[in-house]
Amino acid sequence: MADAPTPRSGWPKLLKWGLFALAGSWLAWRIVILGMANQYAQELSDPEAALGWLADHPDAHLELGLREKNADIAIDHLRVAIDANPAEGRAYAALGRLLESGGEVGQARQAMETAARLSPQRSDVQMEVAAYWMRQGDLDRALAHWNTVLRHRPDLHARVFPALLQLAGD
Repeated sequence: MADAPTPRSGWPKLLKWGLFALAGSWLAWRIVILGMANQYAQELSDPEAALGWLADHPDAHLELGLREKNADIAIDHLRVAIDANPAEGRAYAALGRLLESGGEVGQARQAMETAARLSPQRSDVQMEVAAYWMRQGDLDRALAHWNTVLRHRPDLHARVFPALLQLAGD
């Protein structure tokens, strides 16, 4: 006698589609949240609004850290930006500048070295690092960073050469 086919329940198929719909809904929600946060952060006219959509948005915290007049609050914003995106050299350069002005020389040096390593082709970061080494009296390192700036951005000769002439005069 042949085995009679057993009736199959529709639960596995229903469960599969339910999980698929749940995952799709979560992805759609995440895309909207990130998109809105990025929209506000890219415009950077309202980084607080970007933080309303995504509390640890790195660009918004970087912008707030650059705008903030209170050094302690600015440092907090920059540290959050670094935690959210540890590959952003601009945040390390800004943090290094604030730490240097606060007298934390060792941490400032580490932040500037990290900024230079992470952003070798960003002329704004390399100029900040060069200025840091000039203030520290390490002219060889400053010249190396000025050279990097001029190699990647020859259009900045007019901005860089006065600083180099001042350096040569000193």
